[in-house]
Amino acid sequence: MTYPIEVISAASRVGAIFADGCDRCDIADLELLQSAGLMTVQPVEQPSDTLEIGDEAWFFNAAGDALVAAIRANDKEPGDG
Repeated sequence: MTYPIEVISAASRVGAIFADGCDRCDIADLELLQSAGLMTVQPVEQPSDTLEIGDEAWFFNAAGDALVAAIRANDKEPGDG
């Protein structure tokens, strides 16, 4: 699937934040990714420093995970492996 640059940029930002172990993102990015069919809102199953079990949180779905993986693979420098 092809996504507009705004969606790709938001996925890159949110993916990087999640990869760093943080769960605080710009709500506009999350809403954009949800409207593009890349994220869902679900109850938290494992607590964190800022979220408790049952709190609502944003999660990448399979399509979102695939897009973030493709972005990260594309961002690697040659020879990074």
